[in-house]
Amino acid sequence: MYGATWLLVVIIQLGFIASLPSPFSYTPLMFLVGVYFIERGRFEVGIVWLISFGLLMDVLRVSDAPLDTVSYVLAAVCAHVLVRRIFSQRSFFGTFAISYGSLIILSISEILFTFLYWMVAPEKVVWINTWRLVAWRGLLLLVLLLFLLLFARRVRARFEKTFVISRL
Repeated sequence: MYGATWLLVVIIQLGFIASLPSPFSYTPLMFLVGVYFIERGRFEVGIVWLISFGLLMDVLRVSDAPLDTVSYVLAAVCAHVLVRRIFSQRSFFGTFAISYGSLIILSISEILFTFLYWMVAPEKVVWINTWRLVAWRGLLLLVLLLFLLLFARRVRARFEKTFVISRL
């Protein structure tokens, strides 16, 4: 059942959100949903979601950053460690810290891999795209967090009813 939900979120992310005009196309919905699953105790689901999304981004060559799979693995591991060892997901600030901590790791690894790619083929890297992605994705994650946390119970109830998912 999680596979159908994953496919739906991927279609929304790559089909709808990616086609929006420029800052809105950087909205990290798939990333936030994967981190949300990790936060809510579905570690395997969230980690598989993030890794498979990174793999899909690499296969489709959708992202400007190379090796998205590795970047999403690092972000998933970071989210897992933050949930297990450091922050509680019981408050907005814990959710905020977990989401932004793993987004920072994702962004740093994407910048690092883009830099390594730039060392090999400098003419193929457009740095302004990378910096724009990092900045807007951070801001839009905050907006998305505020929106989803305000309506978290309604969204969760709708997911459970629509996709017959037992408690997230």
